Amino acid sequence: VMRFLPGGSLADQRRVNPDGTVMPTPPGFLRFWLPAIADAIDFVHRHGVIHRDVKPRNIFFDGFWNAFLGDFGIAKVLNESGGMVPEQTLTAATFAMGTQEYMAPELFLKTKGEKETGQVDQYALAVSVYEMLAGVRPFTGSKGHLAVEHLQMKPPSLRKTALGLPPSLCMAIERALEKRPGDRFPTCAAFAAAAIQDVPPLAAEPGIARLLCPKCNMILRIPVTSGGRSGACPTCKSMMRIAPDFGALWLSTEDTADRDDTATEAAQPFASEEDLVEVATAKPDSVAEPLMRRWRRISDSLLPYWLRD
Repeated sequence: VMRFLPGGSLADQRRVNPDGTVMPTPPGFLRFWLPAIADAIDFVHRHGVIHRDVKPRNIFFDGFWNAFLGDFGIAKVLNESGGMVPEQTLTAATFAMGTQEYMAPELFLKTKGEKETGQVDQYALAVSVYEMLAGVRPFTGSKGHLAVEHLQMKPPSLRKTALGLPPSLCMAIERALEKRPGDRFPTCAAFAAAAIQDVPPLAAEPGIARLLCPKCNMILRIPVTSGGRSGACPTCKSMMRIAPDFGALWLSTEDTADRDDTATEAAQPFASEEDLVEVATAKPDSVAEPLMRRWRRISDSLLPYWLRD
């Protein structure tokens, strides 16, 4: 049994332009997830586990910006000598050891008997940070060429691809993406601390929960006063129920008779039918809107304000 995290993954938090390109996220957003994920990775490292598949789709949120590291399907459990413990891993040594776009260079040249270290997770974490800030991954070649890029090419400088970032943030990412494991930070927490030291925090939004629509995968900003009620997604118009503690969000058409959550049986709509229609038919920002105005709105609130009080 696994905890359900209704806030979606880190990949779900990215916004997309009308032309389909992914928008960079403001650096302040790192403070919501990077320190917690770095601590989680270091924690499993101290217990002899290497995750081996750190990426935005394996970083999850609850409804209140608490971040969690998930998907240990190809994690490697080490014994005292640094070797794999076969009975404690779900993937054989001959299988793929991660997602190539996030794999550290040493994984592509790994020889038999060579010890694998937690530095591979730090490299993948740095690729994830780079991707969120730039809107693209540092290496974007074909599957057959990705190994060459990771092994031999330097990633494009964030100072040129994502203007306005603190120099300390760019330097921290560059160090965590070094080709040799020994040139990276000693821990993921050290990388996270160096990355956000000059990054100003984003303003918090008290009283707002952020849940992923189970039908269209849009992030919905929902007032906490709506806990235990029902409502409609303004994008796909699917009716859904919200758990009183915002620990779950499910479609009203799903069979909930066996759920041990009697409070939701008496759920009341958190908006009138007229309000739902008005919100659902609201148009997104115009493409012609000035760039600075759009950026200011994105900086103030990372997620679209689809639902209102």
